[in-house]
Amino acid sequence: MRLLDCLGLLSDAKLFEIGKNLQLSVFQGNRSWNTIKIVESLASESGSGIGWVIDRISKEAMNHLIMFILFNKPIPLLIIEELEKYGFLIKDIVPEEIRTNIISWQRYKFTKVFPVTKKRTKHSLFLKYVVILIYFLKKESINIKSSKNQKDLKKLMGKMKITFEQTRTFEELIAHAVNTGLISKKKNTYRINKTNLEQWFQKDSLNTIARFYDNKCKKNHGRLLQSIVMLQLSEEEWVNQKYFENDQFDLKTLANLGLTETITVEKEEYVKLSNEGWFLLKKEQPKSWNEKTFFVSADYELFIPYTCDPILLLEISPFCELKDCDYWLVFDITPIENNENKHDIHTFYEILKNHSVRIPDVIQYDYKKQFS
Repeated sequence: MRLLDCLGLLSDAKLFEIGKNLQLSVFQGNRSWNTIKIVESLASESGSGIGWVIDRISKEAMNHLIMFILFNKPIPLLIIEELEKYGFLIKDIVPEEIRTNIISWQRYKFTKVFPVTKKRTKHSLFLKYVVILIYFLKKESINIKSSKNQKDLKKLMGKMKITFEQTRTFEELIAHAVNTGLISKKKNTYRINKTNLEQWFQKDSLNTIARFYDNKCKKNHGRLLQSIVMLQLSEEEWVNQKYFENDQFDLKTLANLGLTETITVEKEEYVKLSNEGWFLLKKEQPKSWNEKTFFVSADYELFIPYTCDPILLLEISPFCELKDCDYWLVFDITPIENNENKHDIHTFYEILKNHSVRIPDVIQYDYKKQFS
């Protein structure tokens, strides 16, 4: 409902009161004049007239108002009275222009774009999960109690930058794969279920990622993510964490899950959605997932940034062996002669062509010779 229509629901006395609180030139009993002045103040497209009003309203009231705008969360009576004084809430309605201008003003104050940002490499929980699935896929059957497999699993944890203190996370990811039927367990022996795995990663990837995080995000995490979505309109934007001063613990949890990224610029902390977070919340693929970001060396090494689409790693896994896992996930490409199915090899080569900055001539020659 637009502001002009909302103001029409109020008495002359209430309009005059709002005008006075907004420090406007209003006159007792002059309804049309007072209405025009309030609309001019609060509904300008630039939103400039609303900034000083926001600064006068308590932080608690603004937090409640944002929660009402985003999630229709009820506002306490005392807060309603404070918001009604300035026309931000009229008969339990936040006028359309007020909604738009509040968000615009918040973005102006808390959102920035930086030309160059240094980010710490932090693998998402879903990426770690995919790497574990690839490991079990290669091994086919593993007795985790054997000393050799224990060493292999520790090496894998090292590659994934999982510390000893995070061992429980590693075990929980394996347990999740067992509970969802991707890995079968018989006593101490684990075996990948290839049919279920293939069906799993060939489904809609948005739903696949959403289901994975569904039981790992609490209700307040969803609220916090929606607040970031409200302020971050492009992939390049960062939101000052001062906006979330009461949610620092939950911000750290979201970063550990891999749904957000954080940086420090001039001693200020900023946060934004990670690629997976963007895909999950915005329901559109981040630009980098459709850009050429892979590097292929003449030594048959494949370098993939950790920010890639994790599902893509499962697609290429039959043709590669993971050997390092940091900023770059480094794979040794399996020699062509070791792959019998030409159709599968062709599919892999198409993925390389579509995602690689450049493929060395020697590798292009080897694959084209195979297809001739």
